[in-house]
Amino acid sequence: MKQGAHSPDLHTHLLNALRNGELTPGQRLPTERSFADQFGISRGAVQRVLQDLEEKGLILRKVGSGTFVSDRLDSAVETFDHGVDITRGNLAEHVEARAAFEPWVVATAARYANSEHKQELRARLERVANPEDWLDYKEGVYQFFRLLYEITENSFLLHIFDLIIKAREDVRYGGERPKTRVSLVIRNNMVRSLEAIAEPIEQNNPEKAEAASREFLDKMILSVNT
Repeated sequence: MKQGAHSPDLHTHLLNALRNGELTPGQRLPTERSFADQFGISRGAVQRVLQDLEEKGLILRKVGSGTFVSDRLDSAVETFDHGVDITRGNLAEHVEARAAFEPWVVATAARYANSEHKQELRARLERVANPEDWLDYKEGVYQFFRLLYEITENSFLLHIFDLIIKAREDVRYGGERPKTRVSLVIRNNMVRSLEAIAEPIEQNNPEKAEAASREFLDKMILSVNT
């Protein structure tokens, strides 16, 4: 291998491990020497791989402490794999608007959800967990929340949410590569977040559902504003 290149094997190995959830946010990676010995390459080649992954926001190197998986791994993978630009289409404004009324929507959905609603909620979660591609994944996430608006039977708020969906559709949800496969780390993280909202709805627990909604939206606001 040329000294100016990095190891494609190590690069691919780490990318796959990050995408598949084998490496988790905050996890410490092996040392540069360990990677060099394992892949039979120089430490300089290892450093170039790590530098590339750090520039993509996938890992964080701390002098004297080691190399760690980014706490925002799912967002970084989404940006890298699908060309996501969160500034496209005023996403921050949409999230802030949702935060003003969506916790009430989720709490109301929990209060009135019946067995048919709960069955449909599971079907929409399944779509998020096993999408055909990134576009289908994003549409699935928004359709999960749209069901909650439908359950409230508040036509005004449903109309507002449909406008938000239309605005996101117009910019292909901020992604440049919408027909690409969605990594497991992205899907698993979102499914966990939606499960936290779905479970209290299935239990008809408005208070817990509202708290889960606020937590989800607070994380979204933090993500789009940093």
